[in-house]
Amino acid sequence: RAREAARKAREMTRRKGVLDGILETDPRFSMLPVVYLFKGEVLQQEQDWATSLAFTEKASELWPEWVLPRVVIGRTQYLKGNRAEAYKAFQNALIRGPTHVESLLYTAVILFSDYKRNDEAKQIFDRQLGIYKENLERLYVPKTIKAEAMYSYAQILLQLGQSDAAIPFARAALKIYPSVGRYRDLIARLGEAESISEKDRGSELLALGDQYAKK
Repeated sequence: RAREAARKAREMTRRKGVLDGILETDPRFSMLPVVYLFKGEVLQQEQDWATSLAFTEKASELWPEWVLPRVVIGRTQYLKGNRAEAYKAFQNALIRGPTHVESLLYTAVILFSDYKRNDEAKQIFDRQLGIYKENLERLYVPKTIKAEAMYSYAQILLQLGQSDAAIPFARAALKIYPSVGRYRDLIARLGEAESISEKDRGSELLALGDQYAKK
């Protein structure tokens, strides 16, 4: 594991070096916004929030119509715990891409967890998650927001007395991050056995470094 961690660290350093080299070239380089965004995402993974935001905001400035930089800004602000700024960024993203699923899910999670606007959150979850209830694996978004959206939706359904409907979404969240206490507690409240296979337990190590596991 130590060897693998060292390999990943070297690869991250190599990627940053390549990106820095491109950024130091001709400013008219046509892919410059993409490179700024990629550098911002790499720094986000390292939890260098301020520098990540600087690069991502530069990408957005260079290509104002592009949705993705605004999504990454929102994601970074969310991970920082700055939910108001995250919500603002996702709203800006949705102006440019009204059907962007990740932005919609983050918006719904914030509406539920921070603004207590459950009806609005449920409307978004109904549209974005309800269509996948028979096969949640088909929802292709980053696993952090996927898990938190499933968890939030399950909580809303439970509050409405719809326990049976909540169970698949609670299970899906727990399957992604089996070590998150909030997800386990929700399963217990729903009366479900925590039958996590050994394969699922292997993802616990991934959850330890995740921002949601720290809440």
